[in-house]
Amino acid sequence: MFGDSERCFPPAFQKGAAKLTNLGPRERPGLASEATMPAVKLRASTILGAFDEVQSELVGKAVILTDGKSGTVENVWLDELHGVRISVAGYDGKWPVSTIKFARSG
Repeated sequence: MFGDSERCFPPAFQKGAAKLTNLGPRERPGLASEATMPAVKLRASTILGAFDEVQSELVGKAVILTDGKSGTVENVWLDELHGVRISVAGYDGKWPVSTIKFARSG
């Protein structure tokens, strides 16, 4: 039952098959093809460029948050769960950029 590799694994992974790196793009299950990588790199570059722009616009600005906290933006982070977050001088923690009620160059 468990020794029957012909039924458990795709042909590329069966005993005696060529190494995964020697397979053609269609035979590499689950791996991104060379054709899709430029699109992924472009998307990642766009995200990082926008993050850099937000960072240069906010760091050093005086802000008032929706909860009444106010101060200067010290740093900006990209959080995979919450998006762009900021830290405000004088307070511990990070807040979503969406909580900025007012911003002015400081």
